[in-house]
Amino acid sequence: MQESGDTITIGDVKVAPGEIKHIKLKISESFFTSPIVMPVSVINGLGDGPRLLLSAATHGDEVNGVGIVRELIYSINHTNFNGMLICVPVMNITGFLNHTRYLPDGRDLNRNFPGRADGNPAQRIAHTIFTEVVSKCDFALDFHTAGDGRANMIQVRADMRDSNVKRIAKAFGSEIIIDSEGLPGTLRRSAAQSGIPTITIEAGEPHKFERKVVKQCLQGIMNVIYELGMMKGTICEPRFQVVVKKTEWVRADRGGILEMKTYPRSLEKEGNELCVITNPFGVEVGIVRAPFTGMVVGVTTRPVASPGSPICHMVKIDKTLYKVEQAIRKKAEEVEKVHGLTELLQEIKSEDDIAEIELQLQKVAAMLIAEREEAEKEAKKKEMNKVETQKLAEEKMDKESKPEKESKKVAEEKMDKESKPEKESKKVAEE
Repeated sequence: MQESGDTITIGDVKVAPGEIKHIKLKISESFFTSPIVMPVSVINGLGDGPRLLLSAATHGDEVNGVGIVRELIYSINHTNFNGMLICVPVMNITGFLNHTRYLPDGRDLNRNFPGRADGNPAQRIAHTIFTEVVSKCDFALDFHTAGDGRANMIQVRADMRDSNVKRIAKAFGSEIIIDSEGLPGTLRRSAAQSGIPTITIEAGEPHKFERKVVKQCLQGIMNVIYELGMMKGTICEPRFQVVVKKTEWVRADRGGILEMKTYPRSLEKEGNELCVITNPFGVEVGIVRAPFTGMVVGVTTRPVASPGSPICHMVKIDKTLYKVEQAIRKKAEEVEKVHGLTELLQEIKSEDDIAEIELQLQKVAAMLIAEREEAEKEAKKKEMNKVETQKLAEEKMDKESKPEKESKKVAEEKMDKESKPEKESKKVAEE
């Protein structure tokens, strides 16, 4: 392990102990010969410790990691920091700018590590990143989301045969750890083969920042930092943690319109309905069922499917099933205790249900309060308008009736004046 507490050089920029520097590392050139640069932030602590890499957006449309790494850069207290954080919030800068997973030549950056100095464009970019950044680290966390049209629950992917990989994978604190070596050419597998323990974190959907995901992953990073002794703090333990090897994408056998019956982090028993497929007229043509008992870690977000389309990504849970059920039930009971929602317990399958209920209750309460305040304000406004209108009407009537009264009075006086000689003549005649 390389000990920090010394100077690191990335590109032609040196970062001494106690310094924070934001570097623009040239990784390629555009068609106009201008440099294509990758942002790298280095937080070099004063104390000795490991160098931890945080990377995101290796796929340019997977932006949750961008929010996670970027927020950590500006929120971490580095005054008593041991070791070094090397943060790459956007690794595939061209893909990020173009809202796409791939590089301009259509290649996947995360299938070309560690790269080649004399290779194709993707291999050359990968080689620069690996040589200038990855190879200078002791541990790495690589953040991803689901692919386009899918959503993932937060999960760690790690080769648990390596004790140091296992150490940071368990410390991160996700409920599900998928034990796998990783595909050839991925940053995780290439770094691990170079002696740098690396894990991948899959979290959320592409093309969006999800505040809840960012918050949970920030806690996961802090857990790893505490585990590696880079800062002092208490690791936040998950309610349960399961290491699984068997995963399976459950696919549609029929084409049609999807009505999803499940969601990420849902615990499903073998045979449960995951999805109903209907034709455009609403007639059911097929049902997708859970092939085994396990947890849904990813789902399609597309409303339609063809035969063979992936619907749900499931991991098999058997030995730890009771523990998982108890953890989910305990959370459900806590919510029931607070809100008195006994009837909802039978429908709760996951902590996402509970979070959704809590969110809906908060929204309903806020809405009712807002409506009551608005109603009171409107009633008060109406009353004031009524009084004001009545006052204006009376003033208007007074104003309008004053000339009329005066005209009437003049007319009466005129009539009296005109009738006076007539009355006197009549009186004379009578006499």
